[in-house]
Amino acid sequence: MQGAPNLPFNGTSTLVTVKFTTGTPTQVSISRNGGAAFATYPDDNFFTLSSDGKSLTANWCITSACWGAYQTPDVLKVTATYAGGVTASDNVSINVTAPAATPTPSPTASPSPTNNPPPAGVEYNGVTAAMWAEIYDPPTNMRSKFGDPNDCRAKVNSIPTSGGATLQPSGGNDTSAINNALSGNSVVFLQGGTYHITSGIVIPAGKKLIGVAGQSPIIDGSGMPADYWATIYLGNNSNLVNIELRNTPSMGILNNDTSNYTSGSLIYRVVVHDTGTRKDSTGQNGTGILITNGGSNNCVVSAEVYNTFNFAGGANANGGNSDGIDNTWSAKNNTFIDVHVHNTGDDGFDAWDGETSFWYFATAHNTGSVPGVTNNGNGNGFKMGPAPGGPCSTPGVVHHIYKGTSYNNPETGFALNNNMVKADLVQFNSYGNGRADWLDVKCSP
Repeated sequence: MQGAPNLPFNGTSTLVTVKFTTGTPTQVSISRNGGAAFATYPDDNFFTLSSDGKSLTANWCITSACWGAYQTPDVLKVTATYAGGVTASDNVSINVTAPAATPTPSPTASPSPTNNPPPAGVEYNGVTAAMWAEIYDPPTNMRSKFGDPNDCRAKVNSIPTSGGATLQPSGGNDTSAINNALSGNSVVFLQGGTYHITSGIVIPAGKKLIGVAGQSPIIDGSGMPADYWATIYLGNNSNLVNIELRNTPSMGILNNDTSNYTSGSLIYRVVVHDTGTRKDSTGQNGTGILITNGGSNNCVVSAEVYNTFNFAGGANANGGNSDGIDNTWSAKNNTFIDVHVHNTGDDGFDAWDGETSFWYFATAHNTGSVPGVTNNGNGNGFKMGPAPGGPCSTPGVVHHIYKGTSYNNPETGFALNNNMVKADLVQFNSYGNGRADWLDVKCSP
């Protein structure tokens, strides 16, 4: 083992090499401190066999998140099984030392954004000055403790209140008016009322679509054809602010500018509901807000999603692909604050194959239950796994959640879902869920 016998937790990995003196074994397993094997060749993808068949190599995660408890010395044992059942084993002892952590410097504090009263009937609360302080300021400063790279407070503070173009509903098809205004202006304001669209709204990189403060603009996608994957597409560093989105044929909001998956956006004070309304074969995904395919450093602040559904989708039809908010498929370093989901066809918050994410003041309840339809979704509140690579993939991913709440979900309140490491939960409350409030036992590879 590279670095043995003294092995610091250096936040990366170390090289493990297993050499064979006679032939190639049919099976090789590796364990630590007498525990169960955490990797087995050729049953999983931890080891790589050399071209000459004389050795195995692997990169082993040596962070505290992957190891959990450690002792001195730790003993790593390799057992090889050969044809006919003959076995051979060898040990290496390692002295694990955890160097003093380098504190993350606190970011320069920015003022708390004005928390105007939320629209009537929404579940999000609006982020109060006290809530911003818990995330960003001492003594709580959860952003620093979690290692969250995003300053969502600064992004909210930078939302413009004037300039650009201002639109009002025409009473007819408003698609071109909105898209043309976004093409020609850095900021477009929507006055209150209902905007009917027949194709997707694309917010280009750096552009901002903002509902006028104190008014209630609604974008209605009921006139869209079924072949639109999403209704609002976000470019890099774009903003969607103070908008209600309803009656979408498939997904609501997607981090994609129709050609590339994007990062750095802000979704603020947005309500998404009644997604996945198309009943033909194209209606296979009805997720409310989807950040996926490597999308990173996005902020979703003060949002509500409900009544998400998908009618088609094979085994996942009737709600199985219609979560509330997703951080999936290698999406990473995304931050969610004051977000609330309920009455989804599938799960509330889903991090399938997603990388590290950060959640503050998030609530999921009554998932897997959309009124008026037969639901086939799972109905978990928070589903935080697996890591990229699929179930039981190593080393796993840590998701960070502060003051989350999950209740009255038909499946579980919190599920690790085959993630190899546990989430970082601080003041998390889970109760009244059907199968279990907590299902956080990690699987074995």
